[in-house]
Amino acid sequence: MKRSLPLLAVIVGIAWSAATAQMSETGSFLAKLGRDTIAVEQYTMDARELQGTSIARSPQTTVRTYQATFGPQGILERFHVSYQRFGGTREFAVLSGRRIFRYEVRGSSPGSLELANPDRDFGPLYAKIGKNGRLDRFDMTATTDKFVVQRVSRINLQAVGRSFAERESTGHAFGALSPRDTVRATVNGAHIMIDYGRPSMRGRTIFGKVVPWNEVWRTGANAATQLITDKELVSGTTKVPAGTYSLFTLPSENTWMLIINGQHGQWGTVYDQTKDLARIPLKVTRLKNPVERFTFEISSREREGVLQFKWERMEASIPFRVQ
Repeated sequence: MKRSLPLLAVIVGIAWSAATAQMSETGSFLAKLGRDTIAVEQYTMDARELQGTSIARSPQTTVRTYQATFGPQGILERFHVSYQRFGGTREFAVLSGRRIFRYEVRGSSPGSLELANPDRDFGPLYAKIGKNGRLDRFDMTATTDKFVVQRVSRINLQAVGRSFAERESTGHAFGALSPRDTVRATVNGAHIMIDYGRPSMRGRTIFGKVVPWNEVWRTGANAATQLITDKELVSGTTKVPAGTYSLFTLPSENTWMLIINGQHGQWGTVYDQTKDLARIPLKVTRLKNPVERFTFEISSREREGVLQFKWERMEASIPFRVQ
């Protein structure tokens, strides 16, 4: 499921602040993915209404204005968001309210809160609440989004938006956070393609942090990584018949396994172990120079080929041959 960058004031307003606010307040947030600023936001709020503006960089510089109204006990009555390109005309508006994400709030305010989703749909989320009852930090690094949002002093939204838009107009658009890409190769008459999302390091420690040890990883970003071949491939004693598959990885500090799964076309967090075709050990080597953007490669020599991927300072590879 594709998600937009979060509206933090909306999250905190709906969750707890609007129900207890007695005076009008304003605030600003800075959203970062690793070292990159991906959005800025400003809001005003009281016990009855929340409104604000967010400017996001990805995939294009987009302005979102929103308004929420609350009834007694802070119950949300209306929520409206409109979108437009920075400096442009409105593109569309939406009224949201049919789907509700429910979280169990653990911890105490002020202090640290954990928002756990019983359905495991999107979470857990972590929040830092100050002595004044306001959200100071919102951490989504335990989710697939990996954002961290921090309250900051007032931001000049128009200046920041102009900066984002100027970079875009000079050919330096931020673009998609994890753009889709394909790599193709012909090995002994077999046409092989990998379709995958390409996340970036952005100054983060990847393996053991962003990609945890001993957990199945989608081997890319967003939709599941797909392997397509029109001839049977063989790696060791494992045979992969012609067809379309999803590729997952189980990384650990000592051994890595490539998982070839018969399901395909799904979101990358949807993994059904009962559909595994095989789990094959990967050869992992450490690179001298870091690779910023996750990259797949397929090399060939006569009847044999090598499938490999690189990210950060790790390279994982597996040889195969074509029957």
